Amino acid sequence: MTGLTFGGPLSGWPQPLLGRDAELKQLQSALLRPDLRLLTLLGPGGVGKTRLALALAERCGTSFADGAEVVDLAPVQEVAQVAPVIARTLGVPSGPRSAAEALAAELRDRQLLLVLDNFEHLLGAAGTLAELLFAARGITALVTSRAPLRLGGEFEYPVSPLPLPARNRAEELRASSAVQLFLARAARVRPEFAPGDVELEQIGQIVRRLDGLPLAIELAAGHLRLLPVRAILTRLGQRLDLGGPARDRPVRQQTLRATLDWSLGLLPDEAQALFTRLGVFVGGFTLETAEAVLGQPDALPGLSVLAEHSLIQPMSTEPPSRETVASEPEPRFTMLETVREFALEALEARGEAPAARRAHALSLLALAEASVPGQRGPQQLTWFARLTQEQPNMLAALRFCLDQGRLDTFAALVRALSFAWMVRVDYAALPLLEEALTSGDLSGPDRVEVLNARSALHFRQGRLTEAQAGEALAQLDPAVPTLPRGAALFYRGVARAGRDPAAAIQDLAEVARMADVLGDAWSGAQARQVEAWLRLILCDHGGAAERCAEVRAGADAQHDLTLLAWNDLCRAALALGRGPWEDAAPLLGAALEHAQANRDATLLTGALEGFAALAARHGEGNRAAALLGAVDALRREAGVSGTVEHAALRPLAEAGVTGLSAPEREAAARRGADLTAEEASVLARGGAPLDARPAPVAGHDLTPREGDVLRALSRGLSNKEIARELSISLYTVNDHVKTIYSKLGVSSRAAATRSALEQAPP
Repeated sequence: MTGLTFGGPLSGWPQPLLGRDAELKQLQSALLRPDLRLLTLLGPGGVGKTRLALALAERCGTSFADGAEVVDLAPVQEVAQVAPVIARTLGVPSGPRSAAEALAAELRDRQLLLVLDNFEHLLGAAGTLAELLFAARGITALVTSRAPLRLGGEFEYPVSPLPLPARNRAEELRASSAVQLFLARAARVRPEFAPGDVELEQIGQIVRRLDGLPLAIELAAGHLRLLPVRAILTRLGQRLDLGGPARDRPVRQQTLRATLDWSLGLLPDEAQALFTRLGVFVGGFTLETAEAVLGQPDALPGLSVLAEHSLIQPMSTEPPSRETVASEPEPRFTMLETVREFALEALEARGEAPAARRAHALSLLALAEASVPGQRGPQQLTWFARLTQEQPNMLAALRFCLDQGRLDTFAALVRALSFAWMVRVDYAALPLLEEALTSGDLSGPDRVEVLNARSALHFRQGRLTEAQAGEALAQLDPAVPTLPRGAALFYRGVARAGRDPAAAIQDLAEVARMADVLGDAWSGAQARQVEAWLRLILCDHGGAAERCAEVRAGADAQHDLTLLAWNDLCRAALALGRGPWEDAAPLLGAALEHAQANRDATLLTGALEGFAALAARHGEGNRAAALLGAVDALRREAGVSGTVEHAALRPLAEAGVTGLSAPEREAAARRGADLTAEEASVLARGGAPLDARPAPVAGHDLTPREGDVLRALSRGLSNKEIARELSISLYTVNDHVKTIYSKLGVSSRAAATRSALEQAPP
């Protein structure tokens, strides 16, 4: 049992971990000291910090009540995104609070080992970590970095290279962990490789010249595919000191840079050019995007060469799913972060970095613009999945454009991506939008595009104001119909909806007329759909039905899944308001199904709110109250705010729970808040009512669900794994674990496991 969970893929951790027994023992003892809250593993890239940190987490996770969580910060570009990435990895919802505040609140009572990998480029976020450690006294942070965080109480541990063999005796060489690593890597490229004593001596010289750096050893051993050991040693000796020492860098980093330079020198010119240019990618790349950046039609042979030299690796891909429709996932590749940094340095040295970054940004712009028609049609799920996969690259491209003053490209990317950001509730680009708007350099149509994108995200967050939408409108000629003016007018309309629905209807009607003039059927349908909601809120059922019918006809013609789903939800609300109520059930089911497939948190919570209203109409107060509790919790978790659908459906749902006493209503809402989105959907569709609670387990007063969690704990599953297996939320698992510890009178997973084994039937 480890208690170790991963927030995302961490590359570069080959098994087994060699030569670190002494460090593991020393660091394990340090991590378990009650006075140590922050341990930083320091060292150059490739020295094995990540590998050591993960092994420590495996060993020490069982000593923390909530196990260990690993957060890979390598793809994070902005200091401001550190707290949101940690929160997202740990499953901590932010809602109206900042991510840092939400983390502090959620982790205040947790006992957790938090592993933060690759912190060196985000040292400005050290203060955020300090605040978290101050607020959450049960958290111990294990950080890997190339530079110390310089925080009070930080325990710095320099990670040394692997121990080297002192002599060239065969038994000592075979016992050396550095030699063992070389042999393990060699076996992957030449399974038949069985070195004799002479080759063992040469390998000993290689690992010594590489100072025992794990990454350098692996790269050298990978060349056994092409070269004998003696040739590797000869070429390595010629290349170690190329370019002279870099006095401002550690000696070991000089060695690694020399090793990587040597590896690069073995490549054909075409593969070298490809390798260095691939350094601009963050979070992986496809064959298509690699070809676009390289500027050649077929990069596959070059990628094959890089893979053979261990400079890139294929990324695992999910099997085809409902989200990717019938399309096969396109193969993706990635680099170790240290290798990517070296590629970038080599690119700079060649004087090609600006051109490569520009090509990277333009290739992503081409992809984003190609996705625009598909974002509003039958292939929506496929395109959204692709854009989500490319999000780190998109953010890097936006960052480059902002830094280089290429604001036209920045605005074009924003225009192409803002709809996907809004539907998928993706706020990662919001800090970049704010930076662009406050820089003073953004003006004219480009500024309007960014203002409208910010309005879209603020709309989802419930932060949109008339003044924000009005800023874009003020820069546009009211006499000239344009798509940006239509978007700005739409956002002003929805911002007005709560205060003045009649004025909002006027704005939306103008948007629809403008869209008709411009031939923008989708925007016209969207405006009419929101107008239908507002007429429903004003009890103009006839007007709402008329608008819904207009939208339905247009959405059917466009085969737009999102418009159809929102239309289903609005027609369900209409049925709930004026009857017959039974007509609402299939419409709500269709909206819920699309929301689940499209990962649309706003639509999903709206559909659940509709099911709560339907339960209320049928006199099922407990079910309605539980669903409302689930809706509120899921909205907080996703950071979204209900808008017109909430205003129309909530009163209908609330009316049905008035027969419950306050304690009954609160209890049902709490139980609903514990549900995952999947569980809430089952309950909405008629699953077993929550008030049919199972009887407690005899002996310790554990409920059957707590018993399930305890049995999963005893099998060594982490909290995240338990959540997946039992189809419940991570927060629910955390709460169950705390309750189990309390009921059993224990304070660790090991003790809980012993109790479970004692209670198990013979």
